[in-house]
Amino acid sequence: MELSTLVFLILVLTAVSDLRAVRKRGTLSDRVREMEMDINAWKAGHVLEEVQSLKTKVQNTKIEIKALAQRLRSVEQERDTYRKSLGKLRGRLTEDIRVLQLQVNQTVADLRDARTTTYPGTTAASTGLTQHNTVPPPPVTTQDSDLQATPSPAAGRRLYSASEDGDLETVKRILAAGQVDINTRGGYWSKTPVMAAALGGHRDVVEFLVGRGG
Repeated sequence: MELSTLVFLILVLTAVSDLRAVRKRGTLSDRVREMEMDINAWKAGHVLEEVQSLKTKVQNTKIEIKALAQRLRSVEQERDTYRKSLGKLRGRLTEDIRVLQLQVNQTVADLRDARTTTYPGTTAASTGLTQHNTVPPPPVTTQDSDLQATPSPAAGRRLYSASEDGDLETVKRILAAGQVDINTRGGYWSKTPVMAAALGGHRDVVEFLVGRGG
């Protein structure tokens, strides 16, 4: 074989190889472009999904905020209603306290008048005597005991509690034991046993104490 023929064959084979390589490169480029398109499409779809998810979350948040605002308005309305009710109750309580204080003052005044019109152990109704022919009895601290004995604070507290409870028998026993001030004071407003019995509505105890000089 001549040298020129050999060179020609080599050139032909080289051209064929280059052509195949070009074709392969073209196919690879196409595949790369397809993959890039797929990736871009995936990115676009993923972004759209994320955007849609965010829109849904924002919408849900708006709904929750609206519900919270409604609940807040409801709580504010309940608060205003409670304030109005509290104001009314406060006014009623103030009026009740004022009326109670007037009743206490009137009861004390009535008891003071009753003490000036009764003998010990009796009432004006039972004697028929008037204020002009009666003598107010002195305060009683003891009975059938040493008149100079110092009143016992404990006995005074027992007398006050018994008068407040309307326990007439206990009141009698304490006074009979002596060493007690019938006008001892205790409780709120520093009331005497007569006042405590009057506030409790214990008429028999009130009459007994007043009759004993309370």
